[in-house]
Amino acid sequence: MIHPAVSRVPIILGLIFFYQPLTLVGQDSSSAMTDAQKQEVISTLLALGELSKPGLIQQGDSIVENEEFARLLDDSLYRQQIYPHTYSWEEAGLLLEQKEFKKALWYLINLYPESEENKLKTIQVSLALGSVIKIDEAFTNTFSTYCYTDPEVSTVVNGEAEIQRPDILESKMRDLKELLAYVRAVQERGS
Repeated sequence: MIHPAVSRVPIILGLIFFYQPLTLVGQDSSSAMTDAQKQEVISTLLALGELSKPGLIQQGDSIVENEEFARLLDDSLYRQQIYPHTYSWEEAGLLLEQKEFKKALWYLINLYPESEENKLKTIQVSLALGSVIKIDEAFTNTFSTYCYTDPEVSTVVNGEAEIQRPDILESKMRDLKELLAYVRAVQERGS
């Protein structure tokens, strides 16, 4: 059985992504989008745009941090919000509803290896998301944003992440590769 927070995802995604702007020429004004609806669509698109931004970007000889990664390095209270002691499906669902897509994907990355049931749920949610976004890119960018400041992996000292547990980092990376391989396999079978 799919968890209620997970079963809401396709509905939420449907509302977000298949929202038809009804401002075409020839339609009456009663079917036009309201300003609030337009703002909702714009805020969703902006939130989705964050999924295309990796945490670290190589520019020439330098590595540049995105805003989220820099905030994780600088703000210990924010890090506490991002990295709970226990990841939950309820919180992942709330993050999706709040359009915190990258944070929700980080939850999925951490929920995935906990059990076979979690693996199945994570694959289902990833497939739903993958029908409307580039899921490989989104997960990869999410991982590069959050993995290096994860307290299970590193400590942040003077605004720099010091990796203490490369084994955990590698394990999370293996889990993500496995998840994406399953998602790709199911997508290819469905094509």
